[in-house]
Amino acid sequence: MTETAEAPQKREDRLAAALEWDWGTAYDLLLSVQTILRPKQYGVPAPWAAGVRKRLSVQSQADLKTLFSQPFGVMAYTPLHLVLEMDQPKDARRFLDYVEAIPDQDFTRRLLLPLSDEGLDEIMDRTASGQEMSDAEVEECRHIVARLRLLPTPSTVEVRRLFREMADSATTKRRWLSLMREYYSAFFAEEEKREKGALEKMLEDAQALSRTASLPDMIERLSNGFTISPDIDLNRLVMAPSVWCHPFVVTFQPTEREMVLVWGARPPGYKLVPGESVPDEAMLVLRALGDPTRLRLLRLIAAEPRSLQALAHDLKLSLPTVSHHIRELRVSGLIRLEVGGGGRESKYTVRWPSAQKAFDQLEEFVMRETDS
Repeated sequence: MTETAEAPQKREDRLAAALEWDWGTAYDLLLSVQTILRPKQYGVPAPWAAGVRKRLSVQSQADLKTLFSQPFGVMAYTPLHLVLEMDQPKDARRFLDYVEAIPDQDFTRRLLLPLSDEGLDEIMDRTASGQEMSDAEVEECRHIVARLRLLPTPSTVEVRRLFREMADSATTKRRWLSLMREYYSAFFAEEEKREKGALEKMLEDAQALSRTASLPDMIERLSNGFTISPDIDLNRLVMAPSVWCHPFVVTFQPTEREMVLVWGARPPGYKLVPGESVPDEAMLVLRALGDPTRLRLLRLIAAEPRSLQALAHDLKLSLPTVSHHIRELRVSGLIRLEVGGGGRESKYTVRWPSAQKAFDQLEEFVMRETDS
């Protein structure tokens, strides 16, 4: 075998060797907040999510919206990296105790999601130490976030609000912990009881799949259409299951060569909202196909794998508009996203089996209801 032929296999073997597994309800404690705040994005009934929010006190409802709804909510107040660094068991109550043990003065800096950007790290360090940010530094922060493409570009007002919250670390810690402990008691504690078994089953099935499929294929099958390129250069890839971020994956990179991937899925028969009977996949596919812009995007992607920027250019639409429609197609599982390695662009391709599966589910559902 030639050296050229061996190279792809060596890269895939190295990637497989980097794989680690993790799990814990603490991941879902954090991710469930995003689902409760944005139910439509996750295919959850909005009235049910509103009912969950109303279980909280007026002050906690306000803090939920202020801290988690802003553009920095995922980066600054959803510290999945702190769950990663814990020892097992990584259950929700133990996680909250772990966070409470962080010294007040270090709280906001520790909570920030690692972004592997030295410029942003320096700004955040100065902010956390109480230094007032100049207009130029605020603009620099906005440009860095835009360049990283992890979040919508925040406004000047939103950046300054984050800086104020970081500077008053003790107060922010008190607000965050009070909200999360109340949320846990009022809602998540009961969910956690039935969730543990589902997460264990997801992890067991994923580990079994890893023994028969290549790592990129395994990730795609677990995540309903997200994967990584075999040539991505990682020395650590941590994967953890979640029932709350389905049908998405949540990724972050603590360092340049480390990646954490939390994949969303649910074992057969598991319903996030008790009592729902309509098949999730069928509803998501029908919703995704019911828009002409999404049909045009699907046709372009079927013709040739394309990046988000290329799709916006081809349809002469803004990036936020295309991003919104792509999210709907990703939710339905109709398209696949591959994260490129070696500086290559991430591109989308079509996943026709998802559409067929959805229509099969729809037929089964309609016929079963008719027969009854």
